[in-house]
Amino acid sequence: QVIIFTWVGFAVCAFSGGTSRLPRRAVETSEGEKAEKLWTLEVGCTDHYVWKDKDVFVGIVADAGEWTVDLDAVRNGFEEACDKGTAEIFSAPLYVVKAYVKELTSYGLAARAKEATSDVEGGGYQRRDFKDLSPELKEGAREDGVLEAEASGKPLQIVLEKSDHPCLTGEKKAMSKFKAYVELATDAAQRWLPPENEVNQCYVKLVEQGKAVLLKSLTAEAAQRALDQLTASGFVAKVEPMPDKAA
Repeated sequence: QVIIFTWVGFAVCAFSGGTSRLPRRAVETSEGEKAEKLWTLEVGCTDHYVWKDKDVFVGIVADAGEWTVDLDAVRNGFEEACDKGTAEIFSAPLYVVKAYVKELTSYGLAARAKEATSDVEGGGYQRRDFKDLSPELKEGAREDGVLEAEASGKPLQIVLEKSDHPCLTGEKKAMSKFKAYVELATDAAQRWLPPENEVNQCYVKLVEQGKAVLLKSLTAEAAQRALDQLTASGFVAKVEPMPDKAA
């Protein structure tokens, strides 16, 4: 079991082989399907200045990178930690809780990610709008999204198919318009726009061969957002599993 934590003294420590790299794991459900392993964010009340003001605490804890947590849960956590010394804020997949641990410890707060008990349900958190993130946070969100998709074992890709869309004429001006549509789709998927040469290659392949992969390593949620945006823009697109790397 690997746990990242900071406690009194604000030292970041790690167990199990001395590594702070936390693996995401899945557990078997009663139906035999794999469900995401949940982890819990726990905070500890110390003499840090934020514990003297609930509003300051809420302002810091509510957002971490691309994530935001239910404010009532944060307020309740503040009161519980002040009373009992520690408090569990919310439970979620490890990559979400890790983002909070990283954010809170950067402020010198005592926080850790611990395995959730079997009776705990995830929830109370959500992604912030990608457009509201700083460039640094966008890059982190993009990297986390790729890791999340790969760790799921079922990364997805968006495939475009040739249609009578007005920007698929093969002309240079039409290609520029295509790039604008791609940017809308990548924003929806919370990803950076692929390098220009990759977008150009996708466009040429789509026009000449009738089919091309636009985005890779997507979670089901990100793939659906991109698909909805592309469909709304008039393109014919579909979500497919990425080919097995071992194949």
